Amino acid sequence: MPKTKTKQSVRAKNVRPSSHIKVRYSFKVEGELNISPFVAQRTVNGYLLRHVANLIGAGEPELQLRPKGAFWIVPVILTIPTVGRFGPLGQIVVDAQNGNIMEEESTPCEEIDKEADRLAPEEAL
Repeated sequence: MPKTKTKQSVRAKNVRPSSHIKVRYSFKVEGELNISPFVAQRTVNGYLLRHVANLIGAGEPELQLRPKGAFWIVPVILTIPTVGRFGPLGQIVVDAQNGNIMEEESTPCEEIDKEADRLAPEEAL
């Protein structure tokens, strides 16, 4: 399929703050999500277990549509069974087409770990 170049923004000229203007706009995005929110969340949980700690896990994924494709934005939370949930500590971005974790767009593991240390009550650790 040939790539077509599309505008990613529209500028409106001569619109003043006091203007009352009705604008109708719509857009259409088509594609397939090969990765479900459940799979994205599971992927992030495995990643965090390997790279951070076992009490740090994935929250509810949110779908984000970008010019580069569809991505699951998964919040990272700290859960201490006797105390509760803390966070968000950051976020992990998962490509909704192939399930890859987009590390360059995600919160670094070191920052997640530091934020967990900052938020966790000392008596719970």
